[in-house]
Amino acid sequence: MDLVPEPAGRHTRLMPHRDDREALDAKLEAQSRELAETKEELERLRAANLRKATELERMRNQGDAWPRAGVSDALRRQVGVLVVATSLLVGGLSFSAIHLAAHSHHAGCGASMAAARVETTPVHAVFPALIARAAGLSTHPVGEACRVDATFLADERARVHAVSSLSVTCGDETLYAPTGMALADAIGVAWASEADGHVRYELAFRSGATHLDSWDGDAVVATPGSRVELAIAPLSDEVALGLTALAPTDRVIVRSGQVTASSTVALGSECIVARRPAIVEGFASRVVVRCGDRTLYGAAGTGYTVPGDDARLVVDEQTSQFDGDASLTLDLVRGTVHLADGIGLSQVSVDIALDPTSPMIEVDR
Repeated sequence: MDLVPEPAGRHTRLMPHRDDREALDAKLEAQSRELAETKEELERLRAANLRKATELERMRNQGDAWPRAGVSDALRRQVGVLVVATSLLVGGLSFSAIHLAAHSHHAGCGASMAAARVETTPVHAVFPALIARAAGLSTHPVGEACRVDATFLADERARVHAVSSLSVTCGDETLYAPTGMALADAIGVAWASEADGHVRYELAFRSGATHLDSWDGDAVVATPGSRVELAIAPLSDEVALGLTALAPTDRVIVRSGQVTASSTVALGSECIVARRPAIVEGFASRVVVRCGDRTLYGAAGTGYTVPGDDARLVVDEQTSQFDGDASLTLDLVRGTVHLADGIGLSQVSVDIALDPTSPMIEVDR
């Protein structure tokens, strides 16, 4: 937003600082709205591309629910191009949103030195994680417990917040702790939690070869001589923070659990199940199911679910052949999750029993 100077006059001469503050507030408010709209547009585009891919698959499979042949090369290429284009588009927009958040944050900080400081509240959140793979000089074993600590600068005008500090710790060693401009591409999205007056954060960060995307579970710490891949929780622990005007009224849900039956995942594997608002017309929520270092449902822009009669029961009847992810039944009353995919000899399934106590694995601060 360009600032247009008012005509000189008695009022302007007597109170220039108030005018500067009002102009700054208006600019920051516009930037916050723009960032929220960008995030919402990203969700819309993801959902739209999923619908397009689903329609193409239905065209491909017309007349046979589980075909394995008889599809033209042209249609195969069309589906392939769509998948590639979707990946590039979604990835580009994701980091466009991150750059926009960083730009808004730094513009606000720079302008505040000339006029009024934007009031923010530091909020510390923890993301549980574990080492999925390690290469190079790293001495940390696969499966070791880790944590990602982040301090967000909460601004009551928006639910997308800048990051003032970030660290990745495994065991007693801090693997990564960026500072300064390296944090320019780090944002947190505050989602209303189940506890009143609390939120859970979603984290997105990229600096060189290191990147952390908590919802998609894409976490890599690359340092000279080593590379560590993490399985990170989709959302942080609950932290005290009042709801913002832009926050959805629906609350996120996070549960931990264990695999009780499976044809593909080890029995007893620890899992995290998270549900958050989709903010996309026609969809009720996004769900992710992660067991160990494997995302079983909701990976790579999938996991959208449609509204149902009971918010405590989430059902996705379509398999990955139609919408990119497995079929899902999430029953929060019974505390169970059932996943199934494939057909015949290639059919797989996973059953998870959710813990009745803590909604998420506790992390000592």
